[in-house]
Amino acid sequence: LALNFAKNPTAFEDCEWHLGKHHLPILPEAIARFECSIQTTYDGGDHTIIIGKVEQFTQNEGKPLMFAGGHFGKFSQCGALEVNLIVNEVIVKTIRVLLEMFDAINTRALLLGRTIGLVALGLMVLVILTQIFFRYVLNNALPWPEEAARALMIWMMAMVAPSAYRYTGFVSIDMLHEYIPARLKNYLILSILLLCTFVSIIMLQHAWTHFSSPLLFDSSGLNRLLQDTGINQLLGTQIQFRTAYIYLAMSVFLTLILMVSLELVMRQFARIIWGNESFPSPKLPNVMAVNS
Repeated sequence: LALNFAKNPTAFEDCEWHLGKHHLPILPEAIARFECSIQTTYDGGDHTIIIGKVEQFTQNEGKPLMFAGGHFGKFSQCGALEVNLIVNEVIVKTIRVLLEMFDAINTRALLLGRTIGLVALGLMVLVILTQIFFRYVLNNALPWPEEAARALMIWMMAMVAPSAYRYTGFVSIDMLHEYIPARLKNYLILSILLLCTFVSIIMLQHAWTHFSSPLLFDSSGLNRLLQDTGINQLLGTQIQFRTAYIYLAMSVFLTLILMVSLELVMRQFARIIWGNESFPSPKLPNVMAVNS
């Protein structure tokens, strides 16, 4: 029927029709009918453009016909575009929920880490000053401050470095990416983050193996601290410091780095697909924002 009216100037002679109440030809098989009166006409060159006023509209049951790309088809209940939009919205919401979860966990874990790092820094300074006093004032150096200061420095680094990684507080050479297109820069950042994630996983395995090794010996210096202070006698315990407690810092450090890497990889992947504005960088803590 559609092709008949598209190519045949005498199409009404080949189909069933009748006059409606507005004295217009009615096709009973049509799914929708608009009965119009001529409102105005315009000259369109080899065509006359007619603007009609709808006087009556009739709709019958059936699936409408669609013509696109030289072919006939039918509308589905849920078109491909609508499906894509729904799938896209589901994916975006899922990623947002995962990022909110990672953000909440990492924000609290890194806050705790910075607090522990600050305490470790204070204790390290106290230990160093104590050794200076005993060595140069009393001329009687203690056997444990160097090892204690070294252990505190390792734990301080392990607790603070993941925050620098997440909030880009580390020293970097950023001259190159300022001269490359934004999209290529995003892919470069994603590649580096994936590499960091892979390296973190490998290093975490080695760090945990090293921590749990039975060959790690006791720390003579820190055990002397327990002996000199009488802590074991006071508490009635037999606490022994092992070097494993110091190296445990690396396992904790790499676990935090891995958690941050997973968040940053997911965030960067989303930024490439949906744009930087939709998935901004993690919010900088107030104390770090003031210092920067």
